[in-house]
Amino acid sequence: MLQLPSPVHPVSYRTFREYDVTVQVKREDEIHPLISGNKWRKLKYHIQHFRAHQYSHLITFGGAYSNHVFAFAHACKIYCVPGVVIIRGEEDMNNPTMQAVRNNGVDIHYVTRSDYRSKEHAPFIRSIIDEYPSPFLVPEGGSSLMARAGIHEMAEEIKMLNKIPDFIVLAAGTGCTSGCLIEAMYPLKIKIDVYSALKGKFMQKAIEEWSTGKGDWNVIEDMEFGGYGKVNHTLIDFINSFYEETGIPIDPIYNGKVLYGLTQRIKSGTYPPGSNILWIHTGGLQGIDGFNQRWKGKYLINK
Repeated sequence: MLQLPSPVHPVSYRTFREYDVTVQVKREDEIHPLISGNKWRKLKYHIQHFRAHQYSHLITFGGAYSNHVFAFAHACKIYCVPGVVIIRGEEDMNNPTMQAVRNNGVDIHYVTRSDYRSKEHAPFIRSIIDEYPSPFLVPEGGSSLMARAGIHEMAEEIKMLNKIPDFIVLAAGTGCTSGCLIEAMYPLKIKIDVYSALKGKFMQKAIEEWSTGKGDWNVIEDMEFGGYGKVNHTLIDFINSFYEETGIPIDPIYNGKVLYGLTQRIKSGTYPPGSNILWIHTGGLQGIDGFNQRWKGKYLINK
């Protein structure tokens, strides 16, 4: 059921060939068709901990299109864990992510954005959690010390490659995956470039904390296309062109921006000819259906 280690293979794309750069992809998106990308790495030890103790329900938080929530719901169904999700915003019965959550038998509670900001410290959210007799909370995005153990397993798989890359590139939302990977790859002399999906300086601080001050890394802050979830026709055209040429689907929130940024930085000489680059495909493909639904008539991502 789980494809581990996740496969690694070369990516043949015109920009990479033209600038004599070798790019390989670690297909974390192929670990599982429903618990895909870095989400399995981050959920694995939460589920193991839940099953080893006398908890009644596993509870987590997220947005209505969250990759984490989608993977969480499927993991709960597959591993027979009673699941609960607390969702930021209003109910939308046509949202494909929430349809999947409902179909997996997970309880859904919608809360206001102001309550959501305080998570379990908000009185209303606390009252929801208290409805369940012995809950175990999984943080938003699955980001915790238990996630760190799963990300370190990914790092061990990278260390087993025949040729260690010069650079690793990946997307970041909370900074947990990238920070824990940076920590685990130290002291190997690999430069890790983290493409932030969010606008602002939040990511730098988050990665510093998760990486415990180790490693050689850099946050790329100018490829977020205006902020989290923001896109334009240039990005969508690139995503569709990349998929058509390589056969590798990429989402518009995370990996699409990584690959667009990677090609621009290759062209500018940031990654010199002869470089060996490993791209971590962190998944997020479930979000394409919701994206196409929301932007119908303006944007369409092929997959």
